[in-house]
Amino acid sequence: MPALLPLANRTAILMKPYRIATALFILVLFAGSGASCQIRDTTISNRPKPTTHMLHADTKSLQQEAETLLGLSNEQYYSLTQADILQLQDSLDELYELNPEETADDQANSSIPKVLAIGMPGEIDKSEKKELPVLVGIMQSGQRQWETELFQNLWFILREANSGKVMLSRPFLWDKRAAIPPPSKSGNPPTLTLARANSAGVSRINVIKDLFPNSSWKPGMYYLTAVYYDWVSNSKAVELTNLDRKYTSEIPDLDARLQHFEKLSLPVSEAAPISPGLSISMEGPVCKLALRLRSDDALFTTHNGADYFLCTILLFKLDANSPDKINLALPVKYLKIDGANVFETSVSLDLSKANSDLPLVGSYMTYLVSGQIFSGPYPIHF
Repeated sequence: MPALLPLANRTAILMKPYRIATALFILVLFAGSGASCQIRDTTISNRPKPTTHMLHADTKSLQQEAETLLGLSNEQYYSLTQADILQLQDSLDELYELNPEETADDQANSSIPKVLAIGMPGEIDKSEKKELPVLVGIMQSGQRQWETELFQNLWFILREANSGKVMLSRPFLWDKRAAIPPPSKSGNPPTLTLARANSAGVSRINVIKDLFPNSSWKPGMYYLTAVYYDWVSNSKAVELTNLDRKYTSEIPDLDARLQHFEKLSLPVSEAAPISPGLSISMEGPVCKLALRLRSDDALFTTHNGADYFLCTILLFKLDANSPDKINLALPVKYLKIDGANVFETSVSLDLSKANSDLPLVGSYMTYLVSGQIFSGPYPIHF
């Protein structure tokens, strides 16, 4: 576990480096209404710097170090002070190193940092703790900030392991007193210098009220993942316990899931070939899905003698108020392979039929979730 004391100091969430006035304006608004905006123990500021050299060989290693940085002990997530969060911020920022000797051509060809990482406690006794604190760390360029506005496009996706229920929360909410963030790609594109300026931020957010309104949580295992439109964080597991409540493992809306599958399903002849693991491809509005998974790798259930793979497809549109969510139950075939219980299936789904009230139009990022499985993004256009 990384200790907090050796860490350095910096800021807390990212603002557009080329809009200093806007950043300061939002800072004042959020500073006066942090609780109502769902932002806890967080400062908002701006410290961009030109990215000319990455300390790591690739973005993957940078992401892994960010995940390690936010991997604290259970109690540390609750005891973090403002200074501790700033220390984490600085350590995240320092993962990306400057090289003053690079030429302009080297700078133009150098890698842009891309980090979206989360950390949270692994176990909570809800009778003792009233919060579920989540650390979220982001590193991105000025170009990314202009193309994909952060507040409107960052989402938390929580899955209940045993039921397949999916809950969504937009962590950086603004209240009615605050200015609504501008749409993505507002105004002129940033200059080359500002486009390549990168900023890093760490925030601590209590998600218990958003994801479990009116104390609707149930004891059990949950998985949390952050999505920033087409960026995906690591996933973290948390077990919620309470001796006063008993866990019940019901599968919600199974009939509705089956109806959704029948509505979207295309002929078997159009399905993809089956191979070990999970395979997804998009052809226009059609999602071709094939899987061969062990029974404990994803969420399966048996109903009236038939086996089903429970999953949810999420479609995110840039700056949309909420993603489209499709809960499905896919019929699967049971196999015994090398002593393991295995399920397999192959289907094609016409996602253009998903919403009969308001047809899907435009470009989306598509994700498939099932228990601890989080797959995507898969671009799709309607």
